Amino acid sequence: MNYYELCNRHIGRHVCITDVHGRKHTGVITRVTNKHVWIRPHGGHGGGYGYWGWGGWGWGYPLALGLIGGFALGALFF
Repeated sequence: MNYYELCNRHIGRHVCITDVHGRKHTGVITRVTNKHVWIRPHGGHGGGYGYWGWGGWGWGYPLALGLIGGFALGALFF
């Protein structure tokens, strides 16, 4: 299963995605396109990137699917 399919299966779920640079992106998956997964963080600012999305946190901020290095469900760390 590729990351596109994995992210689509977990829309609305709490996840922790680690990118290939070792940064952790924790939040709820709100949207998945063929190039990006959108993460709404658990408070704070969008992983330090400053993306506000639509309507406050809305969809959250985009993370390129090609940058995903690891994926964990929220139940494992919350």
